Amino acid sequence: MNYIKLYENLIEKWRHETIEDGVYSEKHHIIPRCLGGSDEEENLILLPARVHYIAHEILAFIYPDNQDIIYAVIAMSMHSESTEGRKDIRIPSRLFAYFRERAAEFQRGKIVSEESRHKMSLAKLGKPQKKKAETGKHISEGKKGKPYGTRVLDTNTGKIYSTFQECSKDVGYCAATIRRWVYNVPEKGFVLYTGEGHFVKHHRNEMSCVPVIGPDGTEYRSMKECARKTGHELRTLKRWIETSPEKGFKYKDKKV
Repeated sequence: MNYIKLYENLIEKWRHETIEDGVYSEKHHIIPRCLGGSDEEENLILLPARVHYIAHEILAFIYPDNQDIIYAVIAMSMHSESTEGRKDIRIPSRLFAYFRERAAEFQRGKIVSEESRHKMSLAKLGKPQKKKAETGKHISEGKKGKPYGTRVLDTNTGKIYSTFQECSKDVGYCAATIRRWVYNVPEKGFVLYTGEGHFVKHHRNEMSCVPVIGPDGTEYRSMKECARKTGHELRTLKRWIETSPEKGFKYKDKKV
């Protein structure tokens, strides 16, 4: 794609476009200042926030090795009190990741001098820091009315996890999915646990310890091991053993 031509067409179009009243807009340097562009009127153009971001995005593809231009397009994706008009701009995650990776490449291997470190240290001096008591108060107020803790109980196995992340690593689903199941899909069997201890005795947990024989004659020390190695859920294996013998799964000794 000819990004230079694309950029020229965009600028030419908006030289003649009229921005509607009430539409948030920003001034754009046609030739970026890092490339020698001036603040003169002929080098400035008024663009809607979304078009302004697209202009910087195109410049980043034209000059992929220019550190200032890459940093500029990343800054355009950030919102602050002075850029409320940008809050409705949706930036594709792949593009954002690409620009962040380019910025990281500029920093890789960069040596910060002692003088620069000293200046950064001085810049932080005098800045007000949040008091611990005040921070604790905000945290306490934020927790009011919310269930204490984030421990998760998997009622399928009786196992309790300290966090959604810990549960995620064990069951093989992302933490966001586990959280959605806890609050919106109760049939999955995951609930918030607020009791004491770290393990709940559960019939299914006892059942999961029973030796099982697979369709190919493989013996598993427990149903849980069988489920893990064959890729099935415990509840599915239990149903097959009890109601679908044609599946080939059976208890090694006797049913619990």
